[in-house]
Amino acid sequence: MNPAPNLFLVGPMGAGKTTLGKRLAEHFHLQFLDLDDEIEQQLARLARDRKRPLLQAPDRRERLTTMAELRGPLYEATADLRLDADSNQIQRVFECAIAQLATHWRLTGEAA
Repeated sequence: MNPAPNLFLVGPMGAGKTTLGKRLAEHFHLQFLDLDDEIEQQLARLARDRKRPLLQAPDRRERLTTMAELRGPLYEATADLRLDADSNQIQRVFECAIAQLATHWRLTGEAA
């Protein structure tokens, strides 16, 4: 079993945090909570707004790139580990996460 009671994934919208988080939670026997869902439950107005106003821009890719550049230093400063999620191959990212966490937590035999 892992020594951490919580595992937080931080990154830009659309990076795959929810998909990866669900798989990691299952693997490490952790409860999965999606913070976006929790916020929506607390702030009903967000639940009605399905358009993600932050991404309403003529060039969505440019907006995401700008957000990543601005938020990158925050993500780097708060991270214990860093995953390259540029790949669309969630299985590869999942396996990389398991390996990094096993090393970070000094576990043996826990990797998938």
